[in-house]
Amino acid sequence: MLAALTNRLGRALPVGLFDNRPLRDYLRRVFAKPGRTDDFRELKNALYVVAADLNSGEAVRFGAPGWDDVPISQAIQASSALPGLYPPVELRGRQYVDGVLLKTLHASVALDHGAGLVLCINPLVPVDTSRAVEEGVMERADLLEHGMPTVLSQTLRTIIHSRLDTGLAAYRERYEGADVVLIEPRRDDYTMFFVNVFSFSARRRIVEHAYVSTLAQLAARREELRHVFARHGIRLRDDVLDRPVHDLWASVGLRPERRRSRAMLPSTVPTRDLRDALSALEELLTADDAPKAERPAPETPARPAPLDI
Repeated sequence: MLAALTNRLGRALPVGLFDNRPLRDYLRRVFAKPGRTDDFRELKNALYVVAADLNSGEAVRFGAPGWDDVPISQAIQASSALPGLYPPVELRGRQYVDGVLLKTLHASVALDHGAGLVLCINPLVPVDTSRAVEEGVMERADLLEHGMPTVLSQTLRTIIHSRLDTGLAAYRERYEGADVVLIEPRRDDYTMFFVNVFSFSARRRIVEHAYVSTLAQLAARREELRHVFARHGIRLRDDVLDRPVHDLWASVGLRPERRRSRAMLPSTVPTRDLRDALSALEELLTADDAPKAERPAPETPARPAPLDI
């Protein structure tokens, strides 16, 4: 009796807590602007978006032959449909979810197409709370006190990260001569773990934090990475890494007044749901297109120069 009741209850529960259709709608509007496209076949460079078939457990590469007619916006929606958080996306009568169901990294997609250098960004690392009390983040270094969502987050991150280590080792053996560089937060990066990424004000903070922490990691690993990047015609800029202060918005050319208006977004624009917030963000992005044309174009070098990062 209890088993039957549990089974019926499970079928009645929603398969996702949130609806990510507004994400697809937003991307579709952005990709419809002049000079952009929502069609894989119209891109100048190859783009592959990986998702997993929920019913077969097989991977699909949107953008590959046979799957390049799927709109890019819908492919991203499917690829970001993390089970439990977002419902699967139906395509051609099949259900698709985040590719993490199969692998943490799908770097083989790029490596199989001849990429010599692959940069992998993994924000999902398990947290180490041993210094959390000392830094005033927690009263006790016990994740149980934060409830089930935090415990599930730590569990998911641990599983994902353990598979990541295994995958990286396999890439080194299978693709000799290729370099896979992993960039991820430190395990005591409590900002990345405890901040609510569903809050738009928090997302701005996370973007700024990720920019600063990534530069700090590049600086700390510069001797290791310098040789790796040099093999691919890329060099690290010590003048950027050694700056005492890193300003994300200045680095992308936003003027101080524009930065202030963007900082005001979470508190001054009513965002009753995700659709409202994405629409407001789109207006700001559209407004940013005009000032870019005012900046003088860089001088063309007399001969090719190494790419700077």
